[in-house]
Amino acid sequence: QPAPIFFVGSPGRLNLRPVHVHLFKSVSPVLVNMQSAEWSQVSAFGRDAVVWVTVKVGDLPQACRDLVAHGISRAVFFQNGLGVWDVARECGFDTHQSARALCWWGANLKNMSEVQVTTVVPRFVTYGDPRALASLQGLSGVQCDPASHLGAAEWDKALLNVSVNPTATLYGAPNKIVFTEGLELFTRLYQQAAQVRLMRGDGPSPSVDQALETLKPFQENICSMLQDFRAGRPPEFELMNQKIIEWGRALNCDVSAHIEVVERVRGMWGRG
Repeated sequence: QPAPIFFVGSPGRLNLRPVHVHLFKSVSPVLVNMQSAEWSQVSAFGRDAVVWVTVKVGDLPQACRDLVAHGISRAVFFQNGLGVWDVARECGFDTHQSARALCWWGANLKNMSEVQVTTVVPRFVTYGDPRALASLQGLSGVQCDPASHLGAAEWDKALLNVSVNPTATLYGAPNKIVFTEGLELFTRLYQQAAQVRLMRGDGPSPSVDQALETLKPFQENICSMLQDFRAGRPPEFELMNQKIIEWGRALNCDVSAHIEVVERVRGMWGRG
């Protein structure tokens, strides 16, 4: 009998995101907020515990430090973004027994209280230690694509996120805005991020047309950044556009569109 799956979220997050609820409906994970008293129930299982980490980006360093402090060595980082494992290692967490996971599903916000989960692309890309990924066994309706290296999938997902999220948020609209009024901004963001990827030696990216084709099933979705904005949560750029800006500047790449959207979205947030 395997140990329970522990799903670690940020303080104050009472429930998982709807897509996570759908994903884990067959295994009923134990929910743990990042508060010291609750870590004891995880560490009690020692090496047998499997911790799925899905925290707000700003809480990721503290979550990694908590893992180390409580002797937890096996985790699955269910986080979008670039440089997730870099953050974990910088905080002293050994990622050799861990895994990364990317889910290509969307959560469709019908209104502010009702959520419809779409599974039109039930693709779950994983990479890392098989013992950590064994926690995926028994999940219903999930197509798992084990990857020998997550770099390409991670970049492909990140390119969409850094382009769609700020564009849709600035327009206050579903993702389909990138096919019309937001197309020019989306294209600038995507192409600049793709150039950073190429200059880093991480390979070529899908074309803009290919990226838009990937987005078609998610046109009606409300992106996570806009959901956060509407819920009164600050926008998260740290492992997304901010990382593109950081890497791009180091490589003398044009990242002007990313600088612009970060400033504009943060300005909107500041005005309330």
